[in-house]
Parts: sequence; C-alpha cells; structure tokens
Amino acid sequence: MKRNQPLQLSRTFARSAFGALCLLLTGAYAARIVYELYQNVACVRVPATVKAVSVESRKNRHGSLSYRPVISFAYTLNGVEYESARYNANGAFWAAEEKAERLVGPYHAGQQVTAFVLRSAPDAAFLKREVAWQNFVAVFLLIAIWVILRRTVYSNQSLGISEEASTSR
Repeated sequence: MKRNQPLQLSRTFARSAFGALCLLLTGAYAARIVYELYQNVACVRVPATVKAVSVESRKNRHGSLSYRPVISFAYTLNGVEYESARYNANGAFWAAEEKAERLVGPYHAGQQVTAFVLRSAPDAAFLKREVAWQNFVAVFLLIAIWVILRRTVYSNQSLGISEEASTSR
C-alpha cells in the first residue's frame, strides 16, 4: 500500500461528492422548471375579475428596494369562489420598480381577465402563463460546467498528472 493512498482516496471521494452535489442541484433546478412547465400547461382557463392593483416594495438583504406587481382578482371554479393575487405561476416576482409598474399597467379594478388555475390547487390561480428561457440556459450551463470539470479530472488522471502537479501550474 502506498503511503499517500488514503489521501488519494479522500480526493476521489471529494470529487465524487462534488459531482453528486452538482448533479443533485442541477436535477432539483430542472425539476423546478418541469413543475413550472406543468403549471403552465396543465392549467384551466377561467374568467376572473380584477379587484385591486398595486405594487409592493420590500428591502432586500443588500438594503435596496425590490418591487412586486400585485393584482388581486376573484374567480369561480366548480361553483366555488376564490381570490388570488399571483401574477405568474411561481408567485414570487420581484423586480425593478419600472418593470413592476409596467406589469400592472394594463390592469385596473373591475376589469375582466383570464386566470389560469390548476385543478389540484384551485386557490392558487395566476394571470400570466410564462416560462423564463433563462431557466433552461441556467440548467444547460450547470450541466456544461459539470461535464467540463469531469473531463478535466479524467484527462489529468489518464495523462498521469497528479493532483499536486495539475493545481501547481
């Protein structure tokens, strides 16, 4: 048994653990996107009436303000009346003040609109069906980074370059 074998084993384990963590995070993020797609595709259109329109503000952890469009609306599904104030499927949408104002601009109290409802969550209707393309780019980049890191590790191993030599360049 070589003297540095336990150290090599721990590095291999660390690489594997890092790869597994990257894969787990990418999978979780991809699952979130798939669920968001499901919410946008599997929903039912229902007529709704806008009750109130406003823009909420809050301070983020850096002390700057973020804004959220709030469009309260009422709708009926299967004879039961509901109210919601979700703009999009994931419900949390914080942006710059101008963008939030632009998003609430087309809406006014008493306006008839179309809301989208999942039958499994009838109290969580939303007004805009959208999936951000940035989510797909983020998943692609995470996978690409993971592949590049894995190829670098394997190419170093096949060339016989030790961990110390590859990091000391």
